[in-house]
Amino acid sequence: MKGSLRNTLFILTFIGLTSVTFAQLKIGYILSERIRTEYEEFKEAESQLQLEYRKVQFEFDQMVMKMDSLKYWKLAVGRYCNRGKSWRS
Repeated sequence: MKGSLRNTLFILTFIGLTSVTFAQLKIGYILSERIRTEYEEFKEAESQLQLEYRKVQFEFDQMVMKMDSLKYWKLAVGRYCNRGKSWRS
């Protein structure tokens, strides 16, 4: 009898504590499109990010052009140095 009363009190206490825990749980949602259109600080940060992206993209394009140029000159110099030579010599 004492054991069943103790188990019942334990179960009721456990249920009571878990219900209090779930009562404190808050669930919400974010309207990200509204933030993008209405929040001025976000607009400023987004424009700064776009500017930085354009700078990095420009630097990358310059590096690619330089690399392509070096590949072209390496090929041209290689052909110039090897003209008239046989692959067997």
